[in-house]
Amino acid sequence: MSVLTDQQLADAARAAGFPAAQIPTAVAIARAESSGNSSATHVNNNGSTDYGVWQINSVHGNLLAGQNWSDPAANAKMAYQVWQSSGWNAWSTYKSGAYQKYLNGAPVTAPGGPPGAPGAPGGPTAAAGTTTNAFLAIPGLVELLTAITQFLVGDPARPGSHGLSFLLLPTTWVRVMCGVGGAVILFMGLLSIIREVRT
Repeated sequence: MSVLTDQQLADAARAAGFPAAQIPTAVAIARAESSGNSSATHVNNNGSTDYGVWQINSVHGNLLAGQNWSDPAANAKMAYQVWQSSGWNAWSTYKSGAYQKYLNGAPVTAPGGPPGAPGAPGGPTAAAGTTTNAFLAIPGLVELLTAITQFLVGDPARPGSHGLSFLLLPTTWVRVMCGVGGAVILFMGLLSIIREVRT
């Protein structure tokens, strides 16, 4: 069994790909889910099992297959993939707000960062109640911003996957024209009926 420090959790989350702004939340959720214990497991009422620091649920068998879930680095990568697809709401401790009490002091930058930077030696930490974490702690806000970003930008690995790519499809414009034409015909029909009633 290995219990990770907040800095170790932050380093694992950062290496897995979490943006700097999400590191405090990632650390807090790991604390709330497993107390930072890399060997933690939990059997849920529905029969599924959670594994590792970020308690990856067995419904994500494709992520767990062939990987060492008790390795914090591997578990962090799994957590990152879950977060990318479902946001923080995939974790019950986020939805319940239980993670918030662990936000105090969660590092946001590597310990070798510039002096005075958040999380760096001599710098402030992203404590609960600060502007950063108070903003990120608003339920659903991170998921909303993530969803909007994914819609507009899409997956960089799949060109044309962004939400606005449908505007480039000829079939989209055919549907738009049909819709506009139908609305015009309906409007003209209503005007004709109104004139008939008045006369």
